[in-house]
Amino acid sequence: MSSHALGNEPQHTTETPSPSHTPSPSRPPRKMALAARIALLVLLVAELMDILDQSVVLTALPAIQTSTGAGPAAVQWLTAGYSLTVAVGLITGGRLGDIHGRRRILLIGTVVFLTASLLCGLATGPAVLIGARVLQGVGVALMIPQVLATLHVTFDGENRSRAFGLYGAVLSLANVLGPVLGGLLTEADLFGLSWRPIFLINVPVGLAVIVLGRKVIPESTAERADRLDLTGMLLSALAIVLILFPLTEGHTHHWPLWCFAMLGAGLLALGVFLRHQRGKQNRAPLVALSVFRSRRFTGGLSAQLTLGLL
Repeated sequence: MSSHALGNEPQHTTETPSPSHTPSPSRPPRKMALAARIALLVLLVAELMDILDQSVVLTALPAIQTSTGAGPAAVQWLTAGYSLTVAVGLITGGRLGDIHGRRRILLIGTVVFLTASLLCGLATGPAVLIGARVLQGVGVALMIPQVLATLHVTFDGENRSRAFGLYGAVLSLANVLGPVLGGLLTEADLFGLSWRPIFLINVPVGLAVIVLGRKVIPESTAERADRLDLTGMLLSALAIVLILFPLTEGHTHHWPLWCFAMLGAGLLALGVFLRHQRGKQNRAPLVALSVFRSRRFTGGLSAQLTLGLL
């Protein structure tokens, strides 16, 4: 399972679906089953759109660099700015969904992502493009945690297993399809737009997610997540920035001393964050540390880490 779910684990939340979507104890009617399948499709499309944008830009970078005049540092931040924003915002995005409603935050995130994608497609210079990519990361950080949490509260039993199986398949497909799709759309030069369709294609897809999502995705919250853990949010964001920034910039600057100093400070901040979370395990923590006792979870997390390092 992806680490996106850390802020939304069932071990520490009591799920509250909206009354209009509360399942009947008897076998659900065909109409509800159809609505659930459509909701699953919408959630998987949202996830596919998010994950594709992490890699679709890679094969288009030479065309983007030629078109916008971006230098090597700017080109690097087209991907690093997006990834860093997603990493920093995921935990907070998950908690916002727990408190204010996962469907609501998913749709808000989709609006942000759709707007940022449009700005990316219209950008004429590297500064605007990088800013729009960072805004895309904000949208994704709001969207991704809601997908996993909504799958958990919407389905149960074998249906939940199938839903998460499809989620994993979409995740794998997106990682493979992204560079291929980016290359195809750039080479096709649709309407003379060169690389821009790799971002503009998100606009109609995002609109479909918003329109259908409002109708078929059930709303849910977590009863115990009644407030934001501002201290935990700041500590987690600080730790992620201090660790990921030098890992992103270290190679470019030939690994100066400040990179290692930031890494050390990041590990220290991570330790403080974990200690803070350990003291909040009975009060809706941002991360349920108990999940790390599960061999399936730690095994899946280790496999994902190994894959990312390759």
